[in-house]
Amino acid sequence: MWHIHICHIFIAKNQSFNNKTKKTSIMKTKIIVAIAIVGLLMGFQVAADKSTGTVDQMEGLYVFIQSKPKADFEYLGTVKKTLAWTGKPEEMLNSMLKKVKNDYPQADGIVFTSVAMDKADAVKFK
Repeated sequence: MWHIHICHIFIAKNQSFNNKTKKTSIMKTKIIVAIAIVGLLMGFQVAADKSTGTVDQMEGLYVFIQSKPKADFEYLGTVKKTLAWTGKPEEMLNSMLKKVKNDYPQADGIVFTSVAMDKADAVKFK
């Protein structure tokens, strides 16, 4: 009789231990999955940050060269190169800035659509 009672207690404790082990295992799995999801989301955030930057302002206009604004904007119009004596980038940039400010005084920025800096769009941010 003692033997049966001891076996019954042992089986009951063993089942209780197995239930606790299963609960612990499930909890560990949930924690690992949560950490993996957070890690993936952080990885995507870091990758997205590589494409962002700051833009310089010249003469009150945001200047975008070989890039586009991330913020929503309204296209105002296109300006094209005027006569440039040397054709140096600084001279071209200054000439285009003056043209945008003159032709589109409400412009917030200039987006160069040509690497040669001979054509650019005037934009206003929304």
